[in-house]
Amino acid sequence: MHAKLVAFLLGTCLVLSHPAWAVDYVSTEGPLSDRDFYRLVSCGAPPGSECDQPPIRWPSLKERSLTIGIAQRDAGFPDQTARHVLLGMKNAVRQINRLGSGLRLNEVGFGETADILVYLQDVPEGGKIQGTGLRGLDGIRIEIGRFHVLWNHRREITRAGIVLSRDLEPLEAASVILEEIVQSLGLIYDIRNVTYRGRSIFDEDSNRVVALRGQDAKALRLHYPARVQ
Repeated sequence: MHAKLVAFLLGTCLVLSHPAWAVDYVSTEGPLSDRDFYRLVSCGAPPGSECDQPPIRWPSLKERSLTIGIAQRDAGFPDQTARHVLLGMKNAVRQINRLGSGLRLNEVGFGETADILVYLQDVPEGGKIQGTGLRGLDGIRIEIGRFHVLWNHRREITRAGIVLSRDLEPLEAASVILEEIVQSLGLIYDIRNVTYRGRSIFDEDSNRVVALRGQDAKALRLHYPARVQ
């Protein structure tokens, strides 16, 4: 049975922490303009309405050197699923880097320090995440997966983690990891709209898209505009 990922974020302001909260989706009808689509996925704004919260981004000094890597792979995480996740990560990195945005994502080796840490855990759907060491993430229940973002008082992302459950379907892994990586870049909201069903990585009701095209690609370029050299 399909289970859409639940996003999880925690904001930080200096040494104080804000309460954790789960980001869900915004329901709309019909095709959206590029601007409305971007505002929805970046700040949770329905068309013509205010943002649910101000957008968050990785800082400009990080944009060209952002890193991602597998931080943990439990022995009980299925081999087939792990292979699909690893291939999906490589696909996601290629997709993001060839968009022409101001962002450059680099994959690092297993266990190396990275800005975006990926955890493949031997945890069933509905089980509790453990052992990541990321503040506010351990002890949270997982569906198929969660992404977790920390940011500072300037709305700059400082760290991100993605946790995937052993119950992730192998054939959905490429779509799931692409979506979670993009959402870890600050485009944190899903959309529920039949126009985007199976056409957008932000679609609340499917995990089928494995390429950044159309408004998905435009949204990432708007979030990280290419910089003039």
